[in-house]
Amino acid sequence: MYPLTISSRICPIALGLILMLGLSLQRADAQISEATLMTSRADFSRIDLNPAYTPEDARLVIGLPLGETGLSLSSPFSLASALSRPGAPGSPYHLHYDRLLQGMKDKPFGASYQLGLLHLGLHTRIGFFSMGLSLRGEVFSEVDGSFADLLLEGNGGHLGQWRHFELGRSRGFALGQLALGYSTDMLLESRRLSLGARLKVLMGLTYAELAKSRVSLYTSPTGDELKVEAHQILYVHTGRALPQKDGRIDWDRPIPVGLDPFGNYGLGLDLGAIYTIDDRWRVGLSVRDLGFVRWGESHTLEEDLRGDKAIVYRGVDVSEVLVQKPDGADRGINSALEMISRSLQDNFSEGRVRSLVSGLEAKIHATAEYKPLGWLTLGTMFGTSRMLGRWRPDISLSAGLRPSRGFATHVSLGSMNGSPINLGFGFVLGRKFQVYAAFDNIFAFNPLYLHFFHARAGISLRF
Repeated sequence: MYPLTISSRICPIALGLILMLGLSLQRADAQISEATLMTSRADFSRIDLNPAYTPEDARLVIGLPLGETGLSLSSPFSLASALSRPGAPGSPYHLHYDRLLQGMKDKPFGASYQLGLLHLGLHTRIGFFSMGLSLRGEVFSEVDGSFADLLLEGNGGHLGQWRHFELGRSRGFALGQLALGYSTDMLLESRRLSLGARLKVLMGLTYAELAKSRVSLYTSPTGDELKVEAHQILYVHTGRALPQKDGRIDWDRPIPVGLDPFGNYGLGLDLGAIYTIDDRWRVGLSVRDLGFVRWGESHTLEEDLRGDKAIVYRGVDVSEVLVQKPDGADRGINSALEMISRSLQDNFSEGRVRSLVSGLEAKIHATAEYKPLGWLTLGTMFGTSRMLGRWRPDISLSAGLRPSRGFATHVSLGSMNGSPINLGFGFVLGRKFQVYAAFDNIFAFNPLYLHFFHARAGISLRF
């Protein structure tokens, strides 16, 4: 009998285990191409970045229903960094799981979206008022470094010992948002200082968080026994009872989602300031998404496989330990990994039902704009935004070129929320009937080299 180890040559079953154990729905930063449009006349994108922004050439702005949409996909690595093609062009790619794990280690990834239902902005004698009704959602995930190290290093050097690790955190939610904003430049006689705020009334739709995922692995000195202990806690709010089977959560059945408009509520706050130094220079500062959401009637799901509840596997033949062969990896270890992943999914039981409170992911940014010519605006933005409790640096450079009053192009270069350096492109078309869009990573024509993708588009009427 060969020692039972986990090699750095991870088989596809192990990759599936990573995704299933971590409940790894993907997450991304929620910036959604803000940097590219920071010097544009895309009014609602500018208000999202800094609530002190006021349109200079329009008294009334109306965002058409479903006309304001944003999508963000992000990953700390590209698939190309984990692929190789040892044969001739056209031959199959080989996926190196050790490179993939190194890229995922302790780095959040996933997706977010924003769907605008209705946006309004109105100049009055006492200031500029704005209103935005939208749906937004985010999904966060990361692979904990201790779990990645286990899969990278293997446990061959830990026979007869316990090895403890965390799988990683995951969190996702969807909610409705009503944002009420106000900005004014009447505090100073020179009217160079504009202050603004947006109050966000939030209605939660659904929420899930893997709050704890501690797992312990023991391999016997002879390598013919594997013992797995686990303690996981998962919070879920769906507005409906979860499907169960034999006292356990049945993940094979669809999870119902119901609306609870009065049970889930929250508040968020954006604050901003913009100071115009002269006709060419302008600086700004914003703090956004300060707030919380209360989720009523939420389910606490717990999995306790400690002590005599531990999962034990004996007599697994691993003579070809996770080494790929022409006919596939060794079936014994594949079967064991399948059983482990299935067991860690199928042993959640429902605990008490209670309300939960989750915080929003805050963002702090400073901006500067320089307008050397009437048709050219340069800008920079730097700051930090939070992702799964970690603060990540943001820095971007932007340039806007407006060859005519009805058309402008914008480019940006930067890194948002710790992502790799990227190049973005955007445009604003029209004066009264305005169409705008922005895209990041525009030169990543091959999806294999795509780290992330952010896009934002909108249609509005300006009077």
